[in-house]
Amino acid sequence: MSDKVINIATDRGEYKNIELELFSNEKNLFHWALPFYVMAFLLLAFSWLSPGSRFSKVLVSIVWGMAIFATIALVAGICLRSVMLSRPPISTLYETIPFITAVAVILCLLIEFFDRKGIALASSVVVGIIGIFLAWKFEIKEQRDTLKVLEAVLRSNFWLATHVIAINIGYAAAILAGLVAHIFIFSKRLNLGSDDFRKTITRMVYGITCFGLLFALVGTVLGGVWANDSWGRFWGWDPKENGALMICLGALIMLHARMGGYIKDLGMNIIAVVILVITVFSWWHVNQLETGLHSYGFTSGIMFWLYVVYAIECAVITVGLSCYSPSKKGFLNTPMAISFFLLAFVFTVAFVTLAVTTTS
Repeated sequence: MSDKVINIATDRGEYKNIELELFSNEKNLFHWALPFYVMAFLLLAFSWLSPGSRFSKVLVSIVWGMAIFATIALVAGICLRSVMLSRPPISTLYETIPFITAVAVILCLLIEFFDRKGIALASSVVVGIIGIFLAWKFEIKEQRDTLKVLEAVLRSNFWLATHVIAINIGYAAAILAGLVAHIFIFSKRLNLGSDDFRKTITRMVYGITCFGLLFALVGTVLGGVWANDSWGRFWGWDPKENGALMICLGALIMLHARMGGYIKDLGMNIIAVVILVITVFSWWHVNQLETGLHSYGFTSGIMFWLYVVYAIECAVITVGLSCYSPSKKGFLNTPMAISFFLLAFVFTVAFVTLAVTTTS
């Protein structure tokens, strides 16, 4: 019987995918990456005990090797799934997790290659640990095959390879910028590190935000074109559409406020954390609303953890705001700037409310 099934699958050109799936299940490349990221983080922490020493430099070199190996395993796992399914690397909510993790880690490694300050290298291994752990927990919680058949509306390799990849690169950059901004905020609050250290972080946040905004804008427009092709309308104020728009507008608000002098380094990093919250809302929360045409990614039992994330990030934003000194020129240094942020806050709340109350 098995030989007959193999012959039929071979004639249809499907048996090679079975072999790939067996290899994928046996090797589990995502799980291979996690211990290397963990070991890389531990070695990096040891290197901080004697910064600048020969011992520290050797450890950092080892960390580089481990981080690169883990990232190769992560990317290989993504590519293997894509080949098995004969479709682009992102087609389900689960697949967004390793993809976004890989993009964020690669961005960090590229930044570290040119910057050599150690901030991006540390961020890369931390993001790798968090991302793979999240994918693992998601897989356990769902307790079902992650190589599932797609909904009919998603069966378009062209749009999966353009809109979906672009918007998820935008997600990755927005999340990474927000996480890096945490370093600035706590460094400022605890008075750790020099002003040059915080300037470096701000430049990273600015550059990552610009990079992410490009992909978020392109992805949002392409999503509208796909929506018009599938549903007969370019824009329908669907919760997922609102989330993507809020990410774009949040990044534009930050960049224009920075150029206009309304915010300084602290303000920019605080807004980066706000954009992170908006991105989490767009990435995960809208799937739980069960409204709109994008409600095919519902996952039960995660609302509690989403609110935990929101509470933590609100606490981080509060810590950032507590760093504001009215006597110093800078963040919120004019009544106009205060009005600007109040307007931005009202604007964000309005869009979130619209997203929550929108129905299909």
